[in-house]
Amino acid sequence: MREDWIECTIKDISKIINGDRGKNYPSRTHYVSNGLPFVSAGNINDSNKLEKSSLNFISQERFDLLKGGFLKQGDILFCIRGSLGKLAIYDLDIDGAIASSLVIVRRLKSVEEKYLLYYLSSFSIKLFINEFNNGTAQPNLSAKDFSNFKFPLPPLPEQRAIVKKLESLFSSLDAGVADLKKAQQQLKIYRQSVLKKAFEGEMTKGWREKNSYNMDDFLQELKNKKVTAIKEKLISKGDYFPNYKLEQLNFTTPNSWLSLPWKTLTSNRKYALKRGPFGSALKKDFFVESGTVVYEQGHAINDDPYRHRYFITPEKFEELKAFAVGAGDLIISCSGATLGRICLLPEDAEVGVINQALLKVDLDEEVILKKYFLILFRSESFQRLIFSKALGSAMPNMVGMEELKEMPIPIPSILEQKEIVKQIESRLSVCDSIEQNIKESLVKAEALRQSILKKSFEGNLLTAQQLAECKQAADYEPASVLLERIKAEQNKVTAKPSKKKVTQPLVVAKIETPVAKISADIHAGLIAKVIKIHEENPASIDNLSHIKCEKIAHLVEYHLQIPLGRKPVKDAAGPDDYPHLKKIEHRAKMANYFAIQKKEIGYSYSSAKNSDKAIDKFQSALSDEKNKQLDDLIALFLKFDLEVSEIIATTYAGWNNLILNGNANPSDEEIVYESRENWSERKLKIARERFFKAIDWMRKNEIVPTGYGAVVPFPKKKK
Repeated sequence: MREDWIECTIKDISKIINGDRGKNYPSRTHYVSNGLPFVSAGNINDSNKLEKSSLNFISQERFDLLKGGFLKQGDILFCIRGSLGKLAIYDLDIDGAIASSLVIVRRLKSVEEKYLLYYLSSFSIKLFINEFNNGTAQPNLSAKDFSNFKFPLPPLPEQRAIVKKLESLFSSLDAGVADLKKAQQQLKIYRQSVLKKAFEGEMTKGWREKNSYNMDDFLQELKNKKVTAIKEKLISKGDYFPNYKLEQLNFTTPNSWLSLPWKTLTSNRKYALKRGPFGSALKKDFFVESGTVVYEQGHAINDDPYRHRYFITPEKFEELKAFAVGAGDLIISCSGATLGRICLLPEDAEVGVINQALLKVDLDEEVILKKYFLILFRSESFQRLIFSKALGSAMPNMVGMEELKEMPIPIPSILEQKEIVKQIESRLSVCDSIEQNIKESLVKAEALRQSILKKSFEGNLLTAQQLAECKQAADYEPASVLLERIKAEQNKVTAKPSKKKVTQPLVVAKIETPVAKISADIHAGLIAKVIKIHEENPASIDNLSHIKCEKIAHLVEYHLQIPLGRKPVKDAAGPDDYPHLKKIEHRAKMANYFAIQKKEIGYSYSSAKNSDKAIDKFQSALSDEKNKQLDDLIALFLKFDLEVSEIIATTYAGWNNLILNGNANPSDEEIVYESRENWSERKLKIARERFFKAIDWMRKNEIVPTGYGAVVPFPKKKK
C-alpha cells in the first residue's frame, strides 16, 4: 500500500445499519400488492443488481412499526446470511426496509460510491468472509464482524480515477460475460425442451409408429409379479393396485403409455423404497474412523458417491440393514432447498447405509430403466411435482412415505425407454460439452476481473501520469487527512436526531411465575385431540410421537396461552416437562383417554375408548377463538416429524427466554445461539441453518413469542 493511502475498516468510512428482527418483523402475511419495498437477499441477482420485479411490499403501517433497517436511495445492500457477499445498490427513490439477511452500508460523502461497491465485490472481501463466517450449513456473518473488515482508503481524486479506469476495463469484459450467460440460459432452455419432448412422447413418436407393444399385457405381468411377491411376503399388500386411482401427471403423455404409482416400480424385495433412519438410530456418536460407509445428503446433492466422511461398525450396519444401499440403488435428498437431488450409485460404489436426510430407491428394471428414471427425476416438470408436494416452505421436506408411494410416473415400454434414453444422451452430449466450455470461460473472466480489482486496491492500477494528475486535483489530500474528515462527518451524522420517532426498547424483568394447579384432564384432552387429528390424516400418523406432542403442548401453553400446568426445562429434546407428562399419561391410561405404544420412532399414542370424552372436556374449557387457534396450530405441525417440531419449539422457547431476560428485540443470531449453543449438546448436532429457517417459518406463520410465561431454565443437577 502506498504511503498516501491508509488502511481502516468498513465502519470507519460508512454507517452499518441492521434491520429490525423483533416481533414486528414482517411475515408473508403482511405483504401487500402496493406499498413500501421490503428487500431480502433473494431480491439481489447474480449480477449484483436489485431485481425490482421480485420485490415484496409492506404497508406504511407495518413499516412504521419497525425500529430499524430503513433504506435510502444510494444505500448499498450487503448479504450477511445465506449467499454471503451478494450486494446491490438500492436505487429506488422510495423508502424501504431490509430483511434479516441483509445489512445496509451507507457510505459517507468523502468516499466514492462505486469505489466502495467495487471493493465489496472483490476477492479481499471473500477472504474476510471466510475468516469471520460463523455459520454452518447456512453461512452466517454478523454485522459487527462485517463492519470490522479492512478497507484500503486512497485520496478522493484517486478513488475517482480508479473507478473510471475500472469501468473502462470492465465494459468489454462485462459484455463478454453477458453473452456467455445468455448462451448458458439458452442451453438450459434447450435442455428442458429436449426433456419435455422426451417425457411427453413427442421425441419417440416416429419410433412408436414403427414399433408396437401391448401395455395391457405388460400391466397384467406386473400385477402378477406383485401378487407373487405379496404371497412370498417380499412386499406388503398395500403395494398391490387392482383398483388403482392415480392423480394426473402435470404433463401429457401418449395414450399408449401407462401412468403408474411409484410403489409399483420398485424391485420386489423388502425396503426397496425406504426413508433414512430416525435421528437417534444413527447419531454421530456411532461414527468410527473406518468401516461401512454412511451416505449423506451431500452425495445426492453433488451427484458424487465417492467422497465419504462418516463410517459405522459392521455391527451397527447389521442393525441398520433396512437402510442399506449399494451399486444400482438411487439415493435422493429429502429436505431443504436441495430437495429432489438424486444420485445413481455406480457399479464400484461401496455398500453402506443412508442417513435421515436421504431416501433410497431400488427399481425393477423390467418395469423402468434406472437411467430413464434418473433423467425423468431431474427434469423440470418432475422437479415441480416434487416441490409442489413438499411439506413446509422455509424448510421443504419430502412428503410422507405413503403419499410418496402414490406419486405418478409415466411408463412407456422398456424398448421405448431405451430409445428415449439413447436420443436424450445423443442430443445432450453436445450440450454438455458447450456448457462446460462456457463455465470455464466464465471462471477465466471472473479470475481476470479479480486480478484487476486486486491491482486496484493495492494501489497498482493507475500509471505514474494518472497518479500525478490525481495529485493536481483541487481536493487532493493524503488519505490520513481524508480519514479524519470522514470521522468528523460520521460524528456529525451520528449526532443528528432521527426524523423517525425512536421507541425505547421494552425491557422485561425476569419473573419466576408460579404454576397454577391444572386438572390433568386438560392436558390429556389436548393430547387426545392431537392424536385424533393425526389419525384423521393417515399420511401424518408416522410423525406422531410423545415427544412431538410435548412440543405442541409447549406452544399451546406459551404461544396460545392455554395453561397446562407444565414447568418445562431445557431438555435435550427441547422445552419439556417429562415428570408432568408422565402424570398425564398415567391419568390417560386409567381413564382410557388414549393408549401408549412403542413404534420405530419411539413412544407414540393412539386413540382409546374415552378419547372423545377427553377432547370434549378440553374444548369446552376454551373459547371458540382459542379452539380455532388450536386447530390452526395443530394443522401447521401435522406433517412435521419429531426433529422439525423439536427445532421450532426450542427456537420459540429460546427466543422467549431472551425477551423475558430483557432483550426485547433479539437478533436472529442471538436467538439461534440461545436455542442451540446455549441449550444442550444434542442441539449442536443439528445444523444452525435449520434454526434460522425455523425463525423465518415462525415469522411467516406469526408464531412469534411475546415474553409470556416463565423462563425455561436448565434442569437442576441431580444430587
